[in-house]
Amino acid sequence: MSALLRAPSEVGSWIWYVEAPEEISIDGSLLVLAGVASVLEDHHLLRSDVIEVCWKERGRGKIGIWTKLAPGIPFADPDYATFVRQSRPSGFPKAHAAHLDTVGTGTWIDARGRRRQELQLVNLTVSPEPGEIQVEISVHHDIWAWYDFSGRPHPEIYDQNAPRLAAALEDVETALQVETENGEGTYFGRAEGFWIKRPDSEDLVDGLAMNSTDRL
Repeated sequence: MSALLRAPSEVGSWIWYVEAPEEISIDGSLLVLAGVASVLEDHHLLRSDVIEVCWKERGRGKIGIWTKLAPGIPFADPDYATFVRQSRPSGFPKAHAAHLDTVGTGTWIDARGRRRQELQLVNLTVSPEPGEIQVEISVHHDIWAWYDFSGRPHPEIYDQNAPRLAAALEDVETALQVETENGEGTYFGRAEGFWIKRPDSEDLVDGLAMNSTDRL
């Protein structure tokens, strides 16, 4: 069982819009995904060669079908793009990939300094559109925030993990050469710069932040 509580919505998210040809390309999307995944792997936040593909049709939107791909080769390998195309649902020959979501594990550090593995510690999604590729990184755990989900500060956890994520996000911005945008906030938190925003002092009660465990 996981040692971490996971929120159903993002604690924070970061977005980049990368210029791309008008014609949607799985090959180009996977190259972008591979570059960002490599940065996250360098920071031990994501290790993956598996994706889930959400399919949609123009004029119809998402068709409600996802395919999970694990060909055992790197994202940047040209055969990976071929594998994605071959996984298109046979009943929807005009469908194209709406989102490519990585499935993998990352390393977080507990209060005693022990390195632990967690599935989907960091989520990476690439969404190809005509003329651009949207890249989104999101997190769903409280280890990146100064306060845990119960509203109590946990600096021993925060100090071991939040700076690692911030450094990785800054490196992603450098690799993509695109300015980072913060995603929308949720009940569980919001991004501010490369960090998770701390509550304003007037929102604290006896030094504690809002307890959000009621929605976990």
